[in-house]
Amino acid sequence: MPIILEVPPEVISEMKVLTFESDFDQLALKLREEAIRRFATGLEIPGEVLLGMGDINHWGAWALQAEAIRLGIEPRLATVAHALTTQWLRPLLEDQGVNDAGQWLVWYDTSPLRVRQNRSQTALEVYDRGAISAEALRRETGFDDSDAPRLGQNVRARETRLPVDETTTPPDTLPASAMPEGLLAAADGLIWGALSAAGEKLRRTPACPRSERARAKEMLSAALHTILPVEAVQVEQWRLLEGAWARVPEIAARYGLDAECLTATLDSYCRELIAAGVEHRYEQTSGVLRAPCVMGAA
Repeated sequence: MPIILEVPPEVISEMKVLTFESDFDQLALKLREEAIRRFATGLEIPGEVLLGMGDINHWGAWALQAEAIRLGIEPRLATVAHALTTQWLRPLLEDQGVNDAGQWLVWYDTSPLRVRQNRSQTALEVYDRGAISAEALRRETGFDDSDAPRLGQNVRARETRLPVDETTTPPDTLPASAMPEGLLAAADGLIWGALSAAGEKLRRTPACPRSERARAKEMLSAALHTILPVEAVQVEQWRLLEGAWARVPEIAARYGLDAECLTATLDSYCRELIAAGVEHRYEQTSGVLRAPCVMGAA
């Protein structure tokens, strides 16, 4: 309840509300913001990581996050890895009589720290082509090995549904097992050449920071995408496969195939491999060429 006081009129103007906190003026607020900004710029990571990325688009945010890992995390990890190598691993191997103890080292992997898009759909498509294992599929779709079917457990096989107009007449095209060896070799060479060209371009992109260049030099260009994280959109952004299919029309004409279909099939396959970080193998080539437009023209 309010308390009513009777006071002389001349003291009413002297009555004030007393507070015990200190009021900050605009100058104090500016000084505080400047102190935060100076602290952010003095760190070994981009200042925007602390100050916020509200004014940066998604490409700039991705580059800043990669730079923060490269400048703020990887140098310290390299120091720890070098200490573990020289003070623990190599002395242990030398005591055990390992001849090439100097060739072994402890190293780090920052790929889990890098933000990547949901690759579940890509994993499903690559798994259907036989390019990755069931373990990799479960990992990319959020499951683990405890969810795998167990021995003795009835596993329902996927039923193959035939089109309503399917006939029993012999097919007009050869089965995949009878695909010409020359076509398989030519397609394998095209894929290998495209991945090699993409790997050479990948060395000059932000996906290959200075800390990874030494390891990248020891890798074949066609397999470089298996150690450097690449998003599906970055394949187009960095033009990794630009000019890779110049000889496809010649190969397609040699075997009576549709050049546009063969180009699209090989291009889609290589994009999936690069985004999933999976290496190409010759055994997968026949599965790649099972695209309906390729088989229909074979």
